[in-house]
Amino acid sequence: FFFQAEDGIRDYKVTGVQTCALPISSSVSTPLPLPADDNTERQRADRRRHRIACALLVALIAWILARELFIAPLRPGGSLLALKALPFVAALPAVLRGRLYTVQWTALLVLVYIALGVVSGMSDAWARSRIAGWTEAAIATAYFFAALAYVRPYKQAHKARLRATQTAAAEVTERETP
Repeated sequence: FFFQAEDGIRDYKVTGVQTCALPISSSVSTPLPLPADDNTERQRADRRRHRIACALLVALIAWILARELFIAPLRPGGSLLALKALPFVAALPAVLRGRLYTVQWTALLVLVYIALGVVSGMSDAWARSRIAGWTEAAIATAYFFAALAYVRPYKQAHKARLRATQTAAAEVTERETP
């Protein structure tokens, strides 16, 4: 699917319509292939970064559930705060498949969990709850950096392809301009 936008150029020297088509399909968020040079080593490093990010997300989900149900619940027997793991549980299948868009938004969402863990670690009355808060903040921070490390090579490769395309388009325009 494409989103198409048109912009009319209104100037006394130039008349015309400029059209731009932008892809909006879900296939855009799948990982793009990295550059071919030293591809096997890059693929191994990419798989390693992906496994680390997935393991940390699973650990964060498990820690949130354990903390809110068993380790330091607000009420004996657990609390509804365990539901705060739900967004990550919903995102887990896509993160396991390596969907860049999902990894990106979970990396943004995890910043809230880092803040929650720090606030809990600094202000809770019980030592057990403070330690649990700091642990949540540590796991969430580790996931944040692992997610960034996983996404970064794809973003760099995309920017390099975009620059190459723009350079090629500029060269074609220069040749066609009298």
